[in-house]
Amino acid sequence: MKKIKTFAIIAFISFSALLSSCSNDDGENNASSGTSSFIKGKVDGTPFASMEIQGVSTAIATKTGSGDQTLIMIQGTNEAMNSMVITTMGIVEAGTYEFDAFDDGNVLAYVDNATSTSYATSNCDSAAGTLVITHLDGTKIEGTFSFRGNSDANCSNSKMVTEGSFRGVFMQ
Repeated sequence: MKKIKTFAIIAFISFSALLSSCSNDDGENNASSGTSSFIKGKVDGTPFASMEIQGVSTAIATKTGSGDQTLIMIQGTNEAMNSMVITTMGIVEAGTYEFDAFDDGNVLAYVDNATSTSYATSNCDSAAGTLVITHLDGTKIEGTFSFRGNSDANCSNSKMVTEGSFRGVFMQ
C-alpha cells in the first residue's frame, strides 16, 4: 500500500506539471478574481506559494468518484519546482480531518525538487497533519492545513509545513 500511495503522488505531480504548462487565454482563472486554485504555506519557516503565469494560477484540483470513493487532489508548484499536494479519499463534507501514516488515501505532502524527496504524512509513524476544510461543493474546495511530513526513505528526515491554505477549483 505504501508503494501505491507514493506512486499515486508521483503520478499526480507528473500529470499536474503537464497540465500546468498549458495556456489558458480566456481569463476566467485570474488569481485576482478570487476564483482560481492555489496552495501556500511555510516549509520549515520558508514561504511556499504555487506560482502564477501572467496572472493565471498553475495550481490544479480534481474531484472524481462519489461517496466513500470520492478522490480529491489539489497540487501546486512554486518557481523552484517544489510541490505541495493534498489528497483525500472519501471526504465529502467540510470539517476537520487528522491525517497520519495509517490513514489510507488521505495524504498531505511536500516534494523538494532539488533533492527529489517527498515529505508526506504517509508511511512513517511520526508523520501527521491536520486538514480543515471550510468549503466543499461540486465546484471547489477551500481550507487550511499543517503537517509534519517524513521522507519515505528516512523517517527521521522531516519537514514541518505550517500556515497552509488552499483553494481548489475543480477541473471540469
